[in-house]
Amino acid sequence: MKFFFAGAENPTHFPVLEKLKMPYILMSYYNIRDRRNIENYLKNCKKFGAEIMLDSGAHTLQKGKVSIDFDKYVDSYIDFLKKYGKYFEAFVELDVDNIVGLERVEKWTEKITKEVGRQPIVVWHRGRGFDYWKKMCEKYEYVGFSGFVSGTGQGEVPNKYVGIFLNVAKQNKTKVHGFGYTKPELVKRYNFYSVDSSSWLIGCRWGGVCVFNGKSLVMYSKKQFYEKYKKFNNLTNFDINYFNASNWKRYSEYINEYWRTKNGI
Repeated sequence: MKFFFAGAENPTHFPVLEKLKMPYILMSYYNIRDRRNIENYLKNCKKFGAEIMLDSGAHTLQKGKVSIDFDKYVDSYIDFLKKYGKYFEAFVELDVDNIVGLERVEKWTEKITKEVGRQPIVVWHRGRGFDYWKKMCEKYEYVGFSGFVSGTGQGEVPNKYVGIFLNVAKQNKTKVHGFGYTKPELVKRYNFYSVDSSSWLIGCRWGGVCVFNGKSLVMYSKKQFYEKYKKFNNLTNFDINYFNASNWKRYSEYINEYWRTKNGI
Protein backbone atom coordinates (compact mmCIF):
# COMPACT_ATOMS: atom_id res chain seq x y z
CA MET A 1 0.00 0.00 0.00
CA LYS A 2 1.46 3.33 -1.05
CA PHE A 3 1.05 6.14 1.49
CA PHE A 4 1.12 9.51 -0.26
CA PHE A 5 1.96 12.45 1.98
CA ALA A 6 -0.17 15.42 0.91
CA GLY A 7 0.94 19.05 1.11
CA ALA A 8 4.27 18.51 -0.65
CA GLU A 9 3.78 21.61 -2.82
CA ASN A 10 4.18 23.85 0.22
CA PRO A 11 7.77 25.22 0.41
CA THR A 12 7.59 25.08 4.20
CA HIS A 13 6.59 21.42 4.29
CA PHE A 14 8.77 20.14 1.47
CA PRO A 15 12.12 20.23 3.40
CA VAL A 16 10.62 17.83 5.96
CA LEU A 17 9.60 15.34 3.28
CA GLU A 18 12.94 15.76 1.53
CA LYS A 19 14.93 15.16 4.72
CA LEU A 20 12.97 11.97 5.41
CA LYS A 21 13.18 10.90 1.75
CA MET A 22 9.46 10.21 1.66
CA PRO A 23 8.80 7.61 -1.04
CA TYR A 24 5.34 8.91 -1.94
CA ILE A 25 4.16 12.51 -2.01
CA LEU A 26 1.03 14.27 -3.28
CA MET A 27 0.75 17.76 -4.71
CA SER A 28 -2.25 19.84 -5.75
CA TYR A 29 -2.25 21.34 -9.23
CA TYR A 30 -4.32 24.24 -7.93
CA ASN A 31 -1.46 25.23 -5.64
CA ILE A 32 1.45 24.76 -8.05
CA ARG A 33 -0.04 25.77 -11.39
CA ASP A 34 1.56 29.23 -11.42
CA ARG A 35 4.86 28.41 -9.74
CA ARG A 36 7.77 29.57 -11.88
CA ASN A 37 10.39 27.11 -10.67
CA ILE A 38 8.10 24.08 -10.69
CA GLU A 39 10.35 21.86 -12.81
CA ASN A 40 13.31 22.32 -10.47
CA TYR A 41 10.95 21.55 -7.60
CA LEU A 42 9.82 18.33 -9.26
CA LYS A 43 13.41 17.37 -10.10
CA ASN A 44 14.33 17.77 -6.42
CA CYS A 45 11.57 15.32 -5.53
CA LYS A 46 12.98 12.80 -7.95
CA LYS A 47 16.47 13.23 -6.52
CA PHE A 48 15.37 11.50 -3.31
CA GLY A 49 13.33 8.92 -5.24
CA ALA A 50 9.79 10.10 -4.54
CA GLU A 51 6.81 8.96 -6.55
CA ILE A 52 4.54 11.95 -7.08
CA MET A 53 0.77 12.01 -7.42
CA LEU A 54 -0.86 15.17 -8.75
CA ASP A 55 -4.33 16.04 -7.51
CA SER A 56 -6.42 18.24 -9.80
CA GLY A 57 -7.43 20.63 -7.03
CA ALA A 58 -11.07 19.53 -7.12
CA HIS A 59 -11.32 19.42 -3.32
CA THR A 60 -10.30 23.09 -3.08
CA LEU A 61 -12.61 24.13 -5.90
CA GLN A 62 -15.58 22.33 -4.35
CA LYS A 63 -15.31 24.48 -1.25
CA GLY A 64 -16.90 27.26 -3.30
CA LYS A 65 -14.47 29.94 -2.14
CA VAL A 66 -13.00 30.55 -5.60
CA SER A 67 -14.53 31.67 -8.87
CA ILE A 68 -13.02 29.97 -11.89
CA ASP A 69 -13.63 29.16 -15.55
CA PHE A 70 -13.59 25.37 -15.33
CA ASP A 71 -13.03 24.76 -19.05
CA LYS A 72 -9.98 27.03 -19.06
CA TYR A 73 -8.79 25.37 -15.86
CA VAL A 74 -9.00 21.93 -17.48
CA ASP A 75 -7.13 23.19 -20.56
CA SER A 76 -4.35 24.60 -18.37
CA TYR A 77 -4.25 21.30 -16.42
CA ILE A 78 -3.80 19.42 -19.70
CA ASP A 79 -1.04 21.80 -20.83
CA PHE A 80 0.71 21.35 -17.50
CA LEU A 81 0.53 17.56 -17.75
CA LYS A 82 1.82 17.61 -21.31
CA LYS A 83 4.83 19.60 -20.13
CA TYR A 84 5.55 17.99 -16.76
CA GLY A 85 3.61 14.72 -16.81
CA LYS A 86 6.80 12.64 -16.86
CA TYR A 87 7.37 13.58 -13.22
CA PHE A 88 4.02 12.21 -12.03
CA GLU A 89 3.27 8.54 -11.53
CA ALA A 90 -0.43 9.36 -11.37
CA PHE A 91 -2.77 12.35 -11.64
CA VAL A 92 -6.44 12.86 -10.82
CA GLU A 93 -9.44 13.91 -12.90
CA LEU A 94 -11.30 17.14 -12.08
CA ASP A 95 -14.16 15.49 -10.17
CA VAL A 96 -16.40 18.47 -9.46
CA ASP A 97 -19.65 16.62 -10.23
CA ASN A 98 -21.55 18.53 -7.58
CA ILE A 99 -20.79 21.85 -9.28
CA VAL A 100 -20.96 21.18 -13.02
CA GLY A 101 -22.63 17.76 -13.28
CA LEU A 102 -21.23 14.33 -14.12
CA GLU A 103 -21.64 14.61 -17.90
CA ARG A 104 -19.32 17.59 -18.08
CA VAL A 105 -16.76 15.90 -15.83
CA GLU A 106 -16.85 12.82 -18.08
CA LYS A 107 -16.11 14.96 -21.15
CA TRP A 108 -13.15 16.55 -19.38
CA THR A 109 -11.82 13.15 -18.35
CA GLU A 110 -12.02 11.86 -21.92
CA LYS A 111 -10.30 15.03 -23.14
CA ILE A 112 -7.51 14.67 -20.57
CA THR A 113 -6.99 11.02 -21.49
CA LYS A 114 -6.86 11.76 -25.21
CA GLU A 115 -4.61 14.81 -25.09
CA VAL A 116 -2.23 13.70 -22.34
CA GLY A 117 -2.12 10.10 -23.55
CA ARG A 118 -2.71 8.63 -20.09
CA GLN A 119 -5.77 7.92 -18.00
CA PRO A 120 -6.25 9.98 -14.83
CA ILE A 121 -7.41 8.47 -11.56
CA VAL A 122 -11.19 8.60 -11.83
CA VAL A 123 -12.94 9.46 -8.58
CA TRP A 124 -16.25 7.91 -7.57
CA HIS A 125 -18.82 9.99 -5.69
CA ARG A 126 -22.01 8.76 -4.09
CA GLY A 127 -24.18 10.48 -6.69
CA ARG A 128 -22.66 8.30 -9.40
CA GLY A 129 -24.19 5.12 -7.97
CA PHE A 130 -22.78 1.62 -7.49
CA ASP A 131 -23.35 0.55 -11.11
CA TYR A 132 -21.17 3.45 -12.17
CA TRP A 133 -18.41 2.15 -9.90
CA LYS A 134 -18.56 -1.16 -11.76
CA LYS A 135 -18.25 0.65 -15.09
CA MET A 136 -15.33 2.70 -13.78
CA CYS A 137 -13.48 -0.44 -12.76
CA GLU A 138 -14.09 -1.99 -16.16
CA LYS A 139 -12.90 1.08 -18.07
CA TYR A 140 -10.12 2.63 -16.02
CA GLU A 141 -6.82 1.31 -14.67
CA TYR A 142 -6.81 3.45 -11.52
CA VAL A 143 -9.87 4.68 -9.62
CA GLY A 144 -10.59 6.06 -6.18
CA PHE A 145 -13.05 7.40 -3.66
CA SER A 146 -12.88 9.73 -0.70
CA GLY A 147 -12.85 8.82 2.96
CA PHE A 148 -15.10 11.75 3.82
CA VAL A 149 -17.79 14.04 2.45
CA SER A 150 -17.04 17.71 2.96
CA GLY A 151 -19.26 19.20 5.62
CA THR A 152 -20.60 15.93 7.04
CA GLY A 153 -17.56 13.83 7.85
CA GLN A 154 -19.37 10.75 6.56
CA GLY A 155 -17.62 8.39 4.19
CA GLU A 156 -18.54 8.50 0.51
CA VAL A 157 -18.52 4.73 0.80
CA PRO A 158 -19.78 3.60 4.22
CA ASN A 159 -17.17 1.41 5.92
CA LYS A 160 -19.33 -1.71 5.70
CA TYR A 161 -19.35 -1.43 1.89
CA VAL A 162 -15.67 -0.61 1.30
CA GLY A 163 -14.79 -4.29 0.94
CA ILE A 164 -17.47 -4.75 -1.72
CA PHE A 165 -16.11 -1.81 -3.72
CA LEU A 166 -12.56 -3.14 -3.47
CA ASN A 167 -13.64 -6.62 -4.55
CA VAL A 168 -15.23 -5.21 -7.72
CA ALA A 169 -11.95 -3.45 -8.50
CA LYS A 170 -9.93 -6.58 -7.76
CA GLN A 171 -12.05 -8.61 -10.17
CA ASN A 172 -11.17 -6.09 -12.87
CA LYS A 173 -7.50 -5.82 -11.81
CA THR A 174 -8.07 -2.13 -11.16
CA LYS A 175 -5.99 -0.12 -8.69
CA VAL A 176 -7.89 1.81 -6.00
CA HIS A 177 -6.77 4.98 -4.25
CA GLY A 178 -8.37 5.93 -0.93
CA PHE A 179 -8.43 9.70 -0.57
CA GLY A 180 -7.93 10.43 3.12
CA TYR A 181 -8.00 6.72 4.07
CA THR A 182 -5.23 6.37 6.64
CA LYS A 183 -7.07 5.43 9.83
CA PRO A 184 -5.70 2.16 11.31
CA GLU A 185 -9.10 0.46 11.43
CA LEU A 186 -9.47 1.08 7.68
CA VAL A 187 -6.01 0.51 6.22
CA LYS A 188 -5.54 -2.71 8.22
CA ARG A 189 -8.93 -3.99 7.17
CA TYR A 190 -8.88 -2.97 3.51
CA ASN A 191 -5.95 -3.39 1.17
CA PHE A 192 -6.01 -0.29 -1.03
CA TYR A 193 -3.37 0.08 -3.72
CA SER A 194 -2.67 3.57 -2.40
CA VAL A 195 -3.96 6.13 0.09
CA ASP A 196 -3.10 9.70 1.02
CA SER A 197 -3.35 12.00 3.98
CA SER A 198 -2.36 15.48 5.14
CA SER A 199 -2.79 14.51 8.80
CA TRP A 200 0.98 14.49 9.30
CA LEU A 201 0.56 18.30 9.32
CA ILE A 202 -1.45 18.17 12.55
CA GLY A 203 1.35 20.09 14.27
CA CYS A 204 1.25 23.28 12.21
CA ARG A 205 -2.53 23.10 11.81
CA TRP A 206 -3.77 22.32 15.30
CA GLY A 207 -0.66 22.13 17.45
CA GLY A 208 -0.90 18.36 17.79
CA VAL A 209 1.84 15.75 18.01
CA CYS A 210 1.54 12.13 16.86
CA VAL A 211 3.56 9.19 18.16
CA PHE A 212 3.73 5.75 16.55
CA ASN A 213 3.41 3.13 19.30
CA GLY A 214 4.29 0.11 17.18
CA LYS A 215 0.79 -0.56 15.86
CA SER A 216 -0.97 2.77 15.57
CA LEU A 217 -0.60 6.51 15.95
CA VAL A 218 -1.42 8.24 19.23
CA MET A 219 -2.32 11.92 19.06
CA TYR A 220 -1.33 14.41 21.77
CA SER A 221 -1.68 18.12 22.30
CA LYS A 222 1.66 19.86 22.71
CA LYS A 223 1.05 20.15 26.45
CA GLN A 224 0.24 16.45 26.79
CA PHE A 225 3.25 15.53 24.67
CA TYR A 226 5.71 17.60 26.70
CA GLU A 227 4.32 16.20 29.96
CA LYS A 228 4.67 12.60 28.79
CA TYR A 229 7.99 12.94 26.94
CA LYS A 230 10.14 15.06 29.24
CA LYS A 231 13.18 15.07 26.94
CA PHE A 232 11.29 17.19 24.42
CA ASN A 233 10.63 20.83 25.12
CA ASN A 234 9.86 23.94 23.06
CA LEU A 235 10.21 22.30 19.67
CA THR A 236 10.17 24.55 16.60
CA ASN A 237 7.42 24.18 14.01
CA PHE A 238 9.91 22.42 11.73
CA ASP A 239 10.86 20.04 14.56
CA ILE A 240 7.21 19.17 15.22
CA ASN A 241 6.46 18.67 11.52
CA TYR A 242 9.54 16.50 11.21
CA PHE A 243 8.67 14.50 14.32
CA ASN A 244 5.10 13.95 13.11
CA ALA A 245 6.17 13.08 9.57
CA SER A 246 8.78 10.59 10.81
CA ASN A 247 6.18 8.86 12.99
CA TRP A 248 3.72 8.79 10.08
CA LYS A 249 6.43 7.27 7.91
CA ARG A 250 7.04 4.54 10.49
CA TYR A 251 3.29 3.94 10.62
CA SER A 252 3.08 3.64 6.83
CA GLU A 253 5.98 1.17 6.84
CA TYR A 254 4.21 -0.88 9.49
CA ILE A 255 1.02 -1.00 7.41
CA ASN A 256 3.00 -2.07 4.34
CA GLU A 257 4.71 -4.83 6.28
CA TYR A 258 1.35 -5.90 7.71
CA TRP A 259 -0.11 -6.39 4.23
CA ARG A 260 3.03 -8.03 2.86
CA THR A 261 2.87 -10.58 5.64
CA LYS A 262 -0.88 -11.09 5.26
CA ASN A 263 -0.54 -11.58 1.50
CA GLY A 264 2.49 -13.84 1.87
CA ILE A 265 4.77 -11.53 -0.09
